[in-house]
Amino acid sequence: MAQSNIQSQRLNHEYIGTEHILLGLVVGNHPVGEAIFSRLGIALGDVAREVEQQLDRAAIFDEVERRAATSRAKRVIERAIEEADNTNHGKVDAEMLLLALLREPDGIAAQVLDDLGLEYEKAHTAALDLLA
Repeated sequence: MAQSNIQSQRLNHEYIGTEHILLGLVVGNHPVGEAIFSRLGIALGDVAREVEQQLDRAAIFDEVERRAATSRAKRVIERAIEEADNTNHGKVDAEMLLLALLREPDGIAAQVLDDLGLEYEKAHTAALDLLA
């Protein structure tokens, strides 16, 4: 989540949304995040470019506190905790955040992942393989 905050600041946004969580997974030093995207045949640079293209097209109308997480981002964090519990992994890391992003149907991150052809079942299988 620290990397998500950095990405929000870099983009001069006053909130942390699903798009910042996704950017945090692909531009930070997350070897596991890189491994799961690589396993799924998706280049990290493609994800980052697609997020930024979506942001260029998006209009943000919600007034939120500076660097506060959006309600979608909060749901993603809650779902990442659920994913960690359901897989008996015990911690929320890049794989759990990615799976949670795929379960949040609205928002920029979901649109980007859908545009890149990433499906929950494929990502779930890859995440379990990496955790094994």
